[in-house]
Order: sequence, then C-alpha cells, then structure tokens
Amino acid sequence: MNNEKTPIFQSEEKKRAKAQLLISFGILVITIGIGFVSSKYWGVSENSGTVVPDNTTISDDLGIIKIEDKTNPYLDITAQYPTLGIGSTYVQQNVFDIISAFKSENDFSKTSASDLAFIGLSAERQYQLNIKYVVTTGKNTITHRIDSYAFTGGAHGGNFVETYTFNKDEKLLSINDLFVDPAKGLDLVSKKTVEYINNNPDYKDGLPTDWFDQGTAPTLENYSAFELTKDTLVIVFQQYQALPYVYGNIEIPIKLSELSIVLKNEFK
Repeated sequence: MNNEKTPIFQSEEKKRAKAQLLISFGILVITIGIGFVSSKYWGVSENSGTVVPDNTTISDDLGIIKIEDKTNPYLDITAQYPTLGIGSTYVQQNVFDIISAFKSENDFSKTSASDLAFIGLSAERQYQLNIKYVVTTGKNTITHRIDSYAFTGGAHGGNFVETYTFNKDEKLLSINDLFVDPAKGLDLVSKKTVEYINNNPDYKDGLPTDWFDQGTAPTLENYSAFELTKDTLVIVFQQYQALPYVYGNIEIPIKLSELSIVLKNEFK
C-alpha cells in the first residue's frame, strides 16, 4: 500500500463523552489515530515525513519508536508510536500533539520556586505522561490501541484508552459497523457486558448503581473502545465509566460466536 488514508471519524457525542471522562480524573488526552502493522498484515506504508519533536531521546524497537522527553525537569514524558503501516503518520502526529498539549498545559517556566514547592513538584516528583501502543488482528480487521496515562498531582493518575479498528479496505469502523442492525447489535453487546460484570466476583462490590446502568447502556459512546481478535470482541470501559476508579479500565471479552445472530458475515 503506497498511499495512506487518513481517518476522520469522531462524532460530536463521542467528543463530549470523552471530555467528560477526562475531566473526571483530571488528565489531558487528545484524540489519537491509528498505527503500525507489520508487512504480514496487508502490506506496509512507509512513514511520510513526520518530524520528531526536538530534544527527545529516541529508540527504535521493531518499527515502533519510543520517545523519552526530559526537556522539562518537572515533566516525565514517554511515548510509543509506529513508523510503518496503515495510518502510521496519522498516529505519529497525534502522539506529538498530545505531548505538545501536555507540555503547554504544564509549562512551569514562569512558576516561582515557592509555588513549585507548594504544588509539590521537583526533579524527584514530576508530572507524568506515558503513551503506550499495541496492535491486534482479527479475521478481516486490525485494531490499534492507545493507552494514555497521565499524572498531574492528586492521589493518583488516570488512564484513557482509545481504539481504532480498520477493515481490509482501510475503513475506520465504529462498533455499529460490525452489526447488520446496529441497535440490536449494541443491545446484545450491552446485555453480554452486564452479564459478564455481574458474574465476575472481582466486581461484586462495585455494583449495581445508576452510574453502572448509565455506563453499560447500549450507546455508541459507551462502546466506542473495542478490540477484535480472530474469535473475540473485547469491550474496553474507561476508568469511572461504570465502576469506581479502583477497578481501572474494565475489559469484557465476548466470543464472536455469541454474537453471530447480529454480526455481519465478514466479522463472523
């Protein structure tokens, strides 16, 4: 594949929902795109000119670049992004945008020493941004996952997950695109999700509540983060989406065979 197709997909509802989640645990995340896929996955597109940020230490590990930015003594920034594959340039630029925004929001160059001491920042106690990247393949899909963890003071940091699933035509898919009838598909996925959480002893102390009911309701926003393997649909819930922070990012595996009645043939 010589030409990359830049995905442009983000509903206004999804943007608002994500903003609300980010505010809940006080981290800064900007929309991330999609990335690396090795030559055994439908071919390779070369990196086409994205410029690496200044003053970074870079290492290359099998096509995935790792950045360590130590330019600000009060910020600890690390990130991963792909150099090859469908959408690699897009994901690179978005990772750089996250880093740039995080640094801009936390610019302490004009902050007095007394204010820094009051905030509790030092070379030993820094604000953190860590971006991790993984890729998963399904029968006819590739899913790219970005985990962005940020700590900006307080009792703990927060993690936000974004996933991008593409078919062989390089179309960016929402979960609705998997189903013959989106409403019926989401309803079944929601029921399977509630069933899984209710039957999992790890979550017994966190439910049921109105909060849980809203976070698991069959809406596109609630099920915007998902991964497809060859036999499983994995739903990823954000921190605070349905259960308290202590439960982290909840992952709900649903066998595709359990969804066959609502899935399009290409995803069965």
